Amino acid sequence: MRPWAAGIGASAALLAFYAVVMGFASSFSVMLAQLRSLWYLMLPLIAGFGLQVGLFVRMRERASPAGVAASGGVSGAAMLACCAHHLTDIAPLLGLTAATLFLAKYQTALLVLGILSNIVGIALMARMLGRTEAIPHES
Repeated sequence: MRPWAAGIGASAALLAFYAVVMGFASSFSVMLAQLRSLWYLMLPLIAGFGLQVGLFVRMRERASPAGVAASGGVSGAAMLACCAHHLTDIAPLLGLTAATLFLAKYQTALLVLGILSNIVGIALMARMLGRTEAIPHES
């Protein structure tokens, strides 16, 4: 799979996941309203996730398994931070009202943490890719 296609697909999948979770927990109109109000955080988060996946695919083509595993861990952490605020949508159904209040209060901070995690993951993968691109590989 081409890295750019994987990145675009991952961004689309993340946006679809958001739409499904929000649509299930509330409604399509609430999902759109939240997306409009948080676009300045959601857009870099979604784009950064897609870029990480694209870099991950490229690394898998070129890098050692250890490098791919390290970058995958950072990507996973970013994804958890990204989506943790969505637990506020289903936590009351599970009897987790305190968790809902905490996540709702820190939603913006969690989104910013996700963006920062994306930046770290992108920087690490770009650095690892820079090292492997300098080494000739057999086709």
